[in-house]
Amino acid sequence: MREIGKRIFDLSTAVFVLLLGVFMGFAPCMQAFGQGKRLFTPEDQLNLKRLTDPQISPSGDWVAFTVSQFEANRKSNTDVWMVSKDGQMLKQLTKNPGPDSTPRWSPKGDRLAFLSRLPEDEFSQIYFFWLADEKIEKATVAHSTIRDFKWAPDGQTIALLMRDQLTRTDIGRRDLGDDAYVVDKDIKHNRLWILDLATGDARLLTRQDMTVTEFNFSPDSTQIAVLASASPKAEHYEYHSHLGLVDVQSGEEKILTSSVNVLTAPVFSWDGEQIAYIGPIDTFLERGILKVISASGGEPIELLRDFKGNVWGVQWHPAWKAVLGAVAQGVNHRLLSVDLKQQTNLLMQMDYSLIPYWQDCWSISADGQYVAYLNEKLDCPPEVWISTLKGTGQKQLTHFNDYLNSVRLGQVEEIHWTNPADGADVNGILVKPVNFTPGKAFPLVVWFHGGPAYNWSLGVQMNSWAQLFAARGYMVFLPNFRGSSGLGMDWMRRNEGNWGQGPMSDVMYGVSHLVKKGWADKNRLFMGGSSYGGYLTAWIITQTDRFKAAYVSAGITDLVTEYQLTDEPSFLVGYFKSTPYDNTDVYWQNSPIVFAENVRTSVLIVHGERDVRVPISQAYQFYSALKHYGAPVEMVVYPREGHGIREYAHQLDLMNRVLDWFAQHTPQ
Repeated sequence: MREIGKRIFDLSTAVFVLLLGVFMGFAPCMQAFGQGKRLFTPEDQLNLKRLTDPQISPSGDWVAFTVSQFEANRKSNTDVWMVSKDGQMLKQLTKNPGPDSTPRWSPKGDRLAFLSRLPEDEFSQIYFFWLADEKIEKATVAHSTIRDFKWAPDGQTIALLMRDQLTRTDIGRRDLGDDAYVVDKDIKHNRLWILDLATGDARLLTRQDMTVTEFNFSPDSTQIAVLASASPKAEHYEYHSHLGLVDVQSGEEKILTSSVNVLTAPVFSWDGEQIAYIGPIDTFLERGILKVISASGGEPIELLRDFKGNVWGVQWHPAWKAVLGAVAQGVNHRLLSVDLKQQTNLLMQMDYSLIPYWQDCWSISADGQYVAYLNEKLDCPPEVWISTLKGTGQKQLTHFNDYLNSVRLGQVEEIHWTNPADGADVNGILVKPVNFTPGKAFPLVVWFHGGPAYNWSLGVQMNSWAQLFAARGYMVFLPNFRGSSGLGMDWMRRNEGNWGQGPMSDVMYGVSHLVKKGWADKNRLFMGGSSYGGYLTAWIITQTDRFKAAYVSAGITDLVTEYQLTDEPSFLVGYFKSTPYDNTDVYWQNSPIVFAENVRTSVLIVHGERDVRVPISQAYQFYSALKHYGAPVEMVVYPREGHGIREYAHQLDLMNRVLDWFAQHTPQ
């Protein structure tokens, strides 16, 4: 892997396009609830520009980020952009048919590295955008896909994460159709390589038979903290990873702990003596709490164990002796700082409709004074913002979805109710129909998040489809039932061994609360969700006939076969404390399919053909059972799709299909 500094693209001729124009005077998304505006449509949903990965430059002068959207050919594309800290200069760095991602500033801030795959590239490569002359340089000629990379703090090297490439023998066999493989053998690992920027040479660092998932350099650039597992399978990297230290020169590894979660990369303290990460509590494997361990080993310190919220991202402050944590707290998201003595300070607020696990949503400047972050408002999807770390001077820098100014949206608000069964205070989000009138009862859509350890939060609620329903006159209820994030680990664990009945109890008391307020029509109730949300929908319709129609997407319906066929069975062990081979009863008692004969609700079942998280057999089993018992059911399969529907035509079909399904089952 060479060619550092040997390929300089002039911006006038490169495939990349840099837009040097200055965009000024953006109109913010405001007054979207007003009259005289058109209704939100499925096409609007697909036209949204989705911003991710805001990375502030070391000086704090620029923020790089990515924008994803469907283009005219209905193919999704992602480009790299940057915006000045005052919001007055917005630049598109790439305009490439392939995806561009992972913008990362050099320690000096003189260049921005990112991943791209041009038509001439067999695999994704690192490119540099030089700030001084605004030219783009190809930095690598990798022979396998670069999945991630990190700058060393000294700026001399970059750590690359790449999958093992096929051997000549592998390729020859594949070309002959001789491509049988042995399960759990012949594994292609994701390994770390070190790229020397002076010479362009790259050397393999992690020769151990392990897959690296997350990693970060020590401040002196001599070590890399890694989260690694026995294979790249989800079962291993999500539930059986370890935290280790890899020496940058020798590649030798020291394992610090095997009790970790992979929500975020482990991070070194400013002096390199400690590492912060997220780790599980006891045998409960989901999400976890903030922990700090010495770089020399030993027992970790647990932070925020009893905090009434949940951590989803961590970073050490570059000067403070404290960890910064992004947390879901109730229906809000905040940054906080916590030191090793458990002194906690809430710093600033940043909000999202759905807790953004698995995303880079914020970054801090080199001096720790400023933070760039994604922030969602009640009338705008996430945009890039900047603020001081203490929350002063908050400013919205981008306005990519201003077309929503012409769309009429439903009002979003927080809601609380009590479950009298155990006195639990439950929260959620309510999105009112665009034609809301006090004193009138509306048809109600109850919509469930997945996880189950996610939560609905304050935001415009477009990804949940709530605005689609609100545009058609539905009240939309988004409950954070027990097992959800946002209220701490105790609340998240309240559905252990009780996936169905406990959460259902919270939901049904919430529905009754809305009916008693006169907002929801008890004769026009609808329900749906995907993944765990699909499970909970399936469970509830086997326990009550109050709902006229339901939507079950990627839903687990038989926990026994789900354990046997999913790509991450340990997920279920964390909740039920055993396998179905050891305790079939608890799995069977929590399986909707056991109670399929009770279903009277009209059910639309949807599944991706290639889903490995919740295999499509779950859908076929439930469909077969409902057909056997004579329940009104329809099933739709989307080819090529996995655990989530991604293609443009499929998404458009699905949204219209669900809207039509509810409409045709709405009593007049």
